[in-house]
Amino acid sequence: MDDKESIKQLFGARLKAIREEKKLSLKKTDAQSELDSSNIFKYESGQRDPQLTTIIKLAQALKIHPKELFDIDFGIDFSKDLK
Repeated sequence: MDDKESIKQLFGARLKAIREEKKLSLKKTDAQSELDSSNIFKYESGQRDPQLTTIIKLAQALKIHPKELFDIDFGIDFSKDLK
């Protein structure tokens, strides 16, 4: 699995964990976010890469700050120079 796929998997797992922690079904989350539940499932399973506007809608539906969706150990050293 490449880095992009790994990041999508980690983000999806975080999204699902928060949704389940809030005891929200996919249907309830789709109603609150105006996103289709099949797409939310695809984000949670790492099949789709969400856009920023989608992340904002998901955070609003979950009643969290968007940064909480990124509270993930990506396994990347962000202090290193990117080349």
